[in-house]
Amino acid sequence: MNRTSPPEVEVEPPPERGVAERPERRFTGIAVSPGVAIGAVFGAVEPPAIVNRARIHAADIAAETSRLEAAIAQSRKQLLKLRARLAVLPEDSQAEIAPLLDAYLAMIGPSRLVRGARRRIAEGLVSAETAVLDESEAIAEAILAVAPPGDDDRAGRRRRADEVREIGRRLLRNLTRSPFRSFAALPAGAVLVAEFLRPADAALLDPARLAGVATEEGGADGHTAVMLRALGVPTVLGVPGLSEAARPGDIIVVDGTAGSVILHPTAATLAHARKLVTAFAREQQRLGKLRRLPAVTEDGEQVELQANFELPAELPLIAQAGAAGIGLLRSEFLFMNRETVPDEDAQYETYRSVVEAMAGDPVTIRVLDWGGEKDIEALQTANLVPVVTDPNPALGLRGLRMLLRQEDLFEDQLAAILRASAHGPVRVLLPMVTTVAEVRTARDIYERVARRLRRRGERMAEKLPPWAS
Repeated sequence: MNRTSPPEVEVEPPPERGVAERPERRFTGIAVSPGVAIGAVFGAVEPPAIVNRARIHAADIAAETSRLEAAIAQSRKQLLKLRARLAVLPEDSQAEIAPLLDAYLAMIGPSRLVRGARRRIAEGLVSAETAVLDESEAIAEAILAVAPPGDDDRAGRRRRADEVREIGRRLLRNLTRSPFRSFAALPAGAVLVAEFLRPADAALLDPARLAGVATEEGGADGHTAVMLRALGVPTVLGVPGLSEAARPGDIIVVDGTAGSVILHPTAATLAHARKLVTAFAREQQRLGKLRRLPAVTEDGEQVELQANFELPAELPLIAQAGAAGIGLLRSEFLFMNRETVPDEDAQYETYRSVVEAMAGDPVTIRVLDWGGEKDIEALQTANLVPVVTDPNPALGLRGLRMLLRQEDLFEDQLAAILRASAHGPVRVLLPMVTTVAEVRTARDIYERVARRLRRRGERMAEKLPPWAS
């Protein structure tokens, strides 16, 4: 749908004589993706998966395990098919969605979720559905465990928990043979209204046909919100009572800038909404011209605007926003949802891709900030960190304190960062520093790694990337 001009809207005819005209209804939600959409309501219903918790006999272990393996294979096939479909989406949208689908695929590989479900079947003598439901929820709850004061990763932990629950949901639907939500019948110019929308659902949407999205559940910082912003679809999430009030074919206005939804708009409301569509398109054109201009105040003061980076899916949004670099790249995502610790080469490839994408703008990489509230299975599997039971893990072994006890882990990450510095300006940020002695020790290790890389003939910046303040 071309949003540079007001869309044509087929307004319902006047009600028949004796039938009361439906009054305009206004709802408020969370503004997620800017713009204004006008169209007819389309509802894509997903029948609930009926999961019956059940105990099994020891003789049934093999059969239930086989059912689980079949659901895993089917889920993998579905995700690979979904990933192949990304070619029809805009390039920026592909960059948002592909890394998440890769994470889903990793979680139905030799992951903690799969191992735990198998163990629950064999040791707990429960059905495959019960095992998947209990294990996915246990992992999600562990990720969401109460964080210490000052924790800055709540949104990231919520997203990781949602990823685990999403894979659990997919396995359960395949185990129970419950159909997934379908958008095949979505008419051009329609507004999707649903109780909820998951990331995998968003990957199925065609922005050329969809006018807007409004759901009862959801928030501004989840994967679904990130994807809908990448698709450029006006979106309002978290709108109580909307899915119950809206019926297929109803005319609706979704204002993703103001966070409002209007059902059964009057003629005056429709006229105003069309003006907003035009004004938004003109504003986007104007801002597009300003995006790459220097950030300077009216009195000539230069301001450096940089972005926080938590997931690879966010990289296109950073580039689109015209940020002058990445002020904080949280490297924890490299270690999450995997069984083994990424080696120097794997980390280097990731850092290099980010540095190159920033095209000369600086990238500040924070080395691994592991803490008791962060569930990094790979570190525990490798016996690099203890299973922390501290009531306040922020005061225990975490951040730089942990890295100085595991110098091999620290050196691999520093080496990867130094190698990435050959592709653009890089800075290094140390987490949770408590003493000057820690910084001095870290600096000695940093310089030792640099000398080793030079002896190996590795390319890196002529001057060592500085510590970020």
